[in-house]
Amino acid sequence: MNEREASGDISRRAAELAVSFDAGSLSSADRIEAEAWLQRDIRHRGAFARAQAGLIHSRKAAAVSTFDTDRYSTTNDLSPVEVSVPDTHARIAPPTRRRFIALGGSAAAMAVIGIAAFGVTTIASTQAYATALGETRVIQLGEAARMTLNTDSRVLVKTQGRSHHVALEHGEALFEVVSGRGASVLVDTGTSVAGSTGGSFAVRKTQDMPLQVLVQSGDVSLSDGTTQSSKAIHLTANQRVIADLGTGNIVTPLSQDKVDHELEWRNGLLAFEDETLFDAAREFARYSSVSIEVSDPSVGQQTITGLFDARDPRGFAQSAALSLGMRVQNYPNAVRIEP
Repeated sequence: MNEREASGDISRRAAELAVSFDAGSLSSADRIEAEAWLQRDIRHRGAFARAQAGLIHSRKAAAVSTFDTDRYSTTNDLSPVEVSVPDTHARIAPPTRRRFIALGGSAAAMAVIGIAAFGVTTIASTQAYATALGETRVIQLGEAARMTLNTDSRVLVKTQGRSHHVALEHGEALFEVVSGRGASVLVDTGTSVAGSTGGSFAVRKTQDMPLQVLVQSGDVSLSDGTTQSSKAIHLTANQRVIADLGTGNIVTPLSQDKVDHELEWRNGLLAFEDETLFDAAREFARYSSVSIEVSDPSVGQQTITGLFDARDPRGFAQSAALSLGMRVQNYPNAVRIEP
């Protein structure tokens, strides 16, 4: 995430907190979370101070005709440069009804004016992210969602508020959305759109395999991205759908262990269970420039089970050959398994 986007996210979050503290609308749990966020980074506290100043400024500008002299004296103006971080025992005094007249008496109106006062908007921002061969990368999407990119992947993320629209150009990514926090993630692959407001799911789009959506937890909807009238498929935990243009969407229930194995790539590992050497070699090709060659069909149909380093195709070939009673030949950019 670049600095500009990080600053925008911080300012938006600070604006929300300033309005919520001012209105006294935070629950105890929300207050604890807000305090933790404020203490996490000095930039958070600076943005919160500016947000509070913007709120005060907007109130004063809006309430010229209903100025409350008891609350606004020359000693209560904007001169203080330090704003205290709120705690669970004290909060900013709630505004009186008189001071709300010019704003229509609503916290929502105050939020709009307060945010505008110090230059924060809700205009969507778009950011591209990519990983190299063998690389994984974790990207935080706001406060309630994150994305983990697998090897050789590229996405475009358009964020507006807590909504994140992800265009998956190629590769694989895991998305985790915290339920009940107002966040949403939509993943557009060009042919399908997967979305969730609370769940963990992975989307894989590669040239040699049909589109795959794997749900680890929560609820995910999958619809045809080429038509607006298509009916969405509802997916839940431990389900995988393979979207094949020829046969349609095939939904398969999986065990929890199988789902966990499928997502071992987050730890730099590949988990195989009775996988043919042909398929294993194809999977390793996604992670390394060193190819595994299996030229003999009788060798390629042999199966292998185990957990292997995704970035070590030579080590895998050695282990597979040893377990199957075969041998390997090493070359500069390849390793061959032979009978």
